[in-house]
Amino acid sequence: MGMGSMAQAQFVNLPVLPGWTNPTGLTFDETGRLFVWEKQGRLYIVEQGDRRLLIDIREECANWRDHGLMDVALHPNFVNNGQIFLFYAVNRHYLLN
Repeated sequence: MGMGSMAQAQFVNLPVLPGWTNPTGLTFDETGRLFVWEKQGRLYIVEQGDRRLLIDIREECANWRDHGLMDVALHPNFVNNGQIFLFYAVNRHYLLN
């Protein structure tokens, strides 16, 4: 058995937390809490397996082709100041109206 076969045999495909719609990424804060964002403009915090909506910008987020909520960054001192930075494309209609 070659090295590639041994390494591949050690992987298991299991759902960790099902029910996401186009998840784009995830990150953790200093305390280990999980944050997951979806392309259409929702950011969730996951604690002890429970998902809670933190930010919903679907109305202003351009969610088509490769546009949407692409990245989220938590401030290095997020636990104390709560600052979150979002990188997303703005829906043109929302921007103009």
